[in-house]
Amino acid sequence: PWHQERKGVIFWMNPKEGQKGLQQCPSPPFEPPDPNERPPGTPQLAYNCRCYLTPVTRSMLQLDS
Repeated sequence: PWHQERKGVIFWMNPKEGQKGLQQCPSPPFEPPDPNERPPGTPQLAYNCRCYLTPVTRSMLQLDS
């Protein structure tokens, strides 16, 4: 269930306040090394994980800066 909650979450290279950074990003099938980014007692290896990462470019976000 917590994998589904991450759907659409963007992990920023240079996060601003309130944004998640790359250190919080999972690397499927591995969860983030920070245990605060996964439910208590959850192992870092997510067995049967089907998650994937997709790079998001500036044009996809339509950023002004």
